[in-house]
Amino acid sequence: MADDWDDAQKKALKILGDKGKVPEPKMKSYNDGATKAWNAFDKARDDIEAKLTDLEGAFEKISGGIDQYEAKLEKDNLGLDPKDKEDAKKIDQAKDILLDWVKTSEKAWEDEIKELKELARHVVQLGKYKPRTDVG
Repeated sequence: MADDWDDAQKKALKILGDKGKVPEPKMKSYNDGATKAWNAFDKARDDIEAKLTDLEGAFEKISGGIDQYEAKLEKDNLGLDPKDKEDAKKIDQAKDILLDWVKTSEKAWEDEIKELKELARHVVQLGKYKPRTDVG
């Protein structure tokens, strides 16, 4: 078995003799194209990693904003007088509705961030793949 093209060509010409001819393979230009395509793929993967990091940061800002809104809601009287018995009841009922929405929203954004982190791990793993260089 030949180790590389030059070795394979020499061995074949030795068998063929002086009259023998071995056509030159076009693999060099194909390999150049593959290298160029690989480099473009690798750059795209790096770009996707960066975009996912940006997206994760944006999602975390939203999640942080929801946390802040929750704290604000908890202390707010929603425009009513908490000392008035009827108003206090309305405040509690309205807060229950609003805080339920906040909790649901917080959970949804936490899930989105978790999924995004998992996606980012997969994208990073793409960088572990290296094309073979021992063929053609």
